[in-house]
Amino acid sequence: RLLEKASEIVRDRLMRIAPNAHRDEIQQILTGIGNAVVDDLPPPPDFEHAILVVQRMKQDGEFDEIALLQFAQDQQYAESIATLSLMCATPHDILDKIFQSDRSEALIIPCRAAGLGWPTVRALLQTRSKGLIASTELNELKNDYGRLSIPTAQRVLRFWCVQKAAGKDSFKAE
Repeated sequence: RLLEKASEIVRDRLMRIAPNAHRDEIQQILTGIGNAVVDDLPPPPDFEHAILVVQRMKQDGEFDEIALLQFAQDQQYAESIATLSLMCATPHDILDKIFQSDRSEALIIPCRAAGLGWPTVRALLQTRSKGLIASTELNELKNDYGRLSIPTAQRVLRFWCVQKAAGKDSFKAE
């Protein structure tokens, strides 16, 4: 969406300054470039399907932290979010924003609220960062995770949920 919006702005600026004789040609080139970029983007996560998968796993008695760890290790983003969402009773869209943010420390909050073990948290952090998380940052996050209590993490998540319900964006993904 950001690329689409940015390309609209760039396209508008270019068209305003382009000579009239070249506008059609420039428009065709910009459209081709924009379509190529958008076509190369991965599809958005299918949370509806992932939620059904997780609900089915819960019904079949296969829903647990090991399943979440496996989803994270297999880079199954939507299923990881849907599983964590159910485990910490937080809407998946809030968790999606947390995963998409630049703030790794925010992810430890729902993980602690769900009572996850560090290996699962580490796998989720690595999934979130595509494996590009420094070992020093992981050590800091592990220490922070150990100090964070489950009740505090649950209170923070409730606050974020209340803020979202009130139409306020208390958690910015920037």
